[in-house]
Amino acid sequence: MSSKTIGGTIYNVTVWIGNFAYIQLLWLLFLIPGLVVFGIFPATAGMFYVVRKWLIGQSDLPIFHSFWMVYKKEFFKVNMLGLLLTMIGYVLYVDINYFVFNGSFIQSIGKIVAIILIYLFIGTCIYFFPVYVHFKFKLLDYLKYSFLFSLSFPRRTALLIAMTVAVSYAFSKIPGLIIFFFASFICFLWMWGVYTIFLKQKIKNDFAATITNPNR
Repeated sequence: MSSKTIGGTIYNVTVWIGNFAYIQLLWLLFLIPGLVVFGIFPATAGMFYVVRKWLIGQSDLPIFHSFWMVYKKEFFKVNMLGLLLTMIGYVLYVDINYFVFNGSFIQSIGKIVAIILIYLFIGTCIYFFPVYVHFKFKLLDYLKYSFLFSLSFPRRTALLIAMTVAVSYAFSKIPGLIIFFFASFICFLWMWGVYTIFLKQKIKNDFAATITNPNR
């Protein structure tokens, strides 16, 4: 490998590291205008939007402008969906605690049900923001299709959950990096994992459409 190639690789890696740190800094800063609670969902949507653009090859887009555009445009809609998702999670948490710890028979059945519900809820959360920034749906359809994607691709969902746990564990061993890279790295992991599904489905659908309509 030539020194020019090595230099180019080092430069690209440095750019990616800088972009990851920058987008996480924006994410942290834009929690403040929404008083954290109302800032986390639009800030996360903005971060996923930018990362999606990177994945489709638009690495030179203006990061701040793109982030801010999504943050202000989607502020109310994504907060409504995010708070609804949070409420669903809270209800599941209360119900799971009740059924798991009340009676031996209910406890044994409850553990199985709890594992399934937790898996589906976490899967829905993983797919939610990639679905939100990739598609244009009616309001509640974002939650519906996030759930359906997590259900339709169980191996990918399980893989993303496992990778999230592994990355979280790795960052816990280097806590100084959490503030600079953790959220942006998880965002990239989820967006990449889900976007590849979107891409495969599009190729499959396009191929099927060509077969059924060769003059298309």
